[in-house]
Amino acid sequence: MRPWTERVKTMAYPVRLNEPVASSVARRGALGMISASLQGLVRFLVNWLTGRVAGDVVLGIVASALSLASALSLVWPGTLGSAASKFLARFRGAGDEEKVAAVASHLGRRTMQSGMLLAAVSVPLWIYIDHGSWIEAIPLALLVLGLSGYSFTRGLHFGVGQVARGTSWDLVMSLLGVAGLVVLLILRVRDLRLVLPVAGSLLGYTCACWPWRARGHVESRLRREIDAFVTIGALGSIASAGLLQISMLVARSTGGPRLAGQYAAALWLATPLSLITASLSMVLYPSMSEAWGRGDEQRVRDQTNLATRALAGVLVPAFGTLALASRPIVGLIWGPTFADAALLLPIFCAAILANNLAVPSVNSLSSRGHRGMYVTLGASQTGLLVSVFAWFTWGRESLATVALGYAEGMITIAAICISVAWRREGHHWLGLWSRVILAVAIAVVLVWIERRLWSNVWLDIPIALTFGATWLIISRHDVLSIVRRRS
Repeated sequence: MRPWTERVKTMAYPVRLNEPVASSVARRGALGMISASLQGLVRFLVNWLTGRVAGDVVLGIVASALSLASALSLVWPGTLGSAASKFLARFRGAGDEEKVAAVASHLGRRTMQSGMLLAAVSVPLWIYIDHGSWIEAIPLALLVLGLSGYSFTRGLHFGVGQVARGTSWDLVMSLLGVAGLVVLLILRVRDLRLVLPVAGSLLGYTCACWPWRARGHVESRLRREIDAFVTIGALGSIASAGLLQISMLVARSTGGPRLAGQYAAALWLATPLSLITASLSMVLYPSMSEAWGRGDEQRVRDQTNLATRALAGVLVPAFGTLALASRPIVGLIWGPTFADAALLLPIFCAAILANNLAVPSVNSLSSRGHRGMYVTLGASQTGLLVSVFAWFTWGRESLATVALGYAEGMITIAAICISVAWRREGHHWLGLWSRVILAVAIAVVLVWIERRLWSNVWLDIPIALTFGATWLIISRHDVLSIVRRRS
């Protein structure tokens, strides 16, 4: 362990691109989990504090702004973080310090260019959505800038092996962001200005973690490779990760701020469990890219298999328990005024479970290069079309139809990516996915029974716990095989 004074100095000075901190995969995974958890926790606290203190109408405004900013940041800046993680790790592994600095400088310029453009675009979009003035939309523009810079600098820290430094700054800025929100709520601010603390914390992280000393020129061939990677990744992200944000905006157009607040309440209860997968992806993707660079296809296959089985063993009981206990959980966390959210939560659980279980397969395909990315891009675009078709076919008469359309799209994306990885890599997954599908079907039936047979929501808890424990017993062989492989 380094002395705390050295840790403070490391945080105070600009990030060192070619001085990675030695750490194990487990430690990097833990730090990645903490980093992903911090931002997820901040988002959840922002929504929860806003909903509990200011009500569902204000929550609908804030959640819609967060979704629009997130969707815009995915257009290009969101994938710049993945590019930094991939290309910086690749050239650092090759010992090419000049190219590491040049790539960091190039990606930084791309972040500023795209972030400022998208921040400007966000203003007229918000005016159209909220029917306000351009001055009222300034907090949203700052939020877009913050998200753009955060995505790049966070990926950069993973790529250059400075995960601990990035996580430390993440913790500091997350605390400041939540504290700022509390102050505004105490001051009775009840409009879009409530996103200013989040925007400020993201901009602060960006400034602290920016590669200020990076210099150099990227040759045209490498620049085209990087830009193509970002473009393909952005198109896929908009249709996959962006689908969640789009559904939030569709909910806003369907029922206005109040129903959008109900939608956001359910959505933000389901998404925190995705932090496990997000942290795993941040560590797994560079590792797979490195293995592909060495031509070690068997290692990539093993990592995909182990990660998929681990996620199934953890996430199926977690999301199943959450879905079955949705009524008491929503009542406890959000209060009685958010009853509509309890109806939506099981749908979100199914959608986000499918998305998370597909992450190892998506990482495996993407790490192969552009050919694998085209597969994930096609899957994402297909899923988006499925959702849009569902929204127009069923209409947008209720939040349930919006949520179901979103779930259909996410399940489609997951099914395509898993099927392709399964076939290409020759995994023995028939038993695994048969158990997962059976478990989801049982959970759906149990949710229907709960809603039909009793009104006492606290009876849902023993059902949920029994489901979770049963799955853990059934999947114990997969978990034990992972433990034996790791030992």
